[in-house]
Amino acid sequence: MTPFNYARGYAKGVELSAIYTEKKWGSFLNFAIQKAQATNIISGQATMEADELAYIADHYVYLDHDQTFSASGGANVKLGDYKLSGDFIYGSGLRNTPEGGAPNSASLPQYIVFNSNLTRTWKSNAFGTIEGRVALLNLFDHCYLLRDGTGIGVGAPQYGARRTLFIGMSGSF
Repeated sequence: MTPFNYARGYAKGVELSAIYTEKKWGSFLNFAIQKAQATNIISGQATMEADELAYIADHYVYLDHDQTFSASGGANVKLGDYKLSGDFIYGSGLRNTPEGGAPNSASLPQYIVFNSNLTRTWKSNAFGTIEGRVALLNLFDHCYLLRDGTGIGVGAPQYGARRTLFIGMSGSF
């Protein structure tokens, strides 16, 4: 990937967030809507096609990171020294360039990913407070395309992470 810059551009949007917390449980929800466009690439042009550069010089195009809607949310519950939580991430799809179409004029398919986490805390021991955690990301092993390689300056397809297991320990001494 070669960096490049636009002469003019803008990004605008709105984000709404809600958080609720009780002694034994909590939840959160975020929703965002946005639009980001720019025109006239002024550096890094050597890696781009002449017709694409000419079009972008006279038109505002969506940026490769433009995703109209995104959302995330989750909840957790405390069960003694354990905390069980789950969350999700949703995206309406990043931009791509359809065959024969204007640069970044289409969107990839939407995606949603679910994650879970179990945490155990050991307090007041000889080592201070220790926390053990097991996290399972992308619970349903949903294979999704973030970029298909056709966007402006993208160059190669990129996929979201597959099902992943993390195990860790941390402490405060």
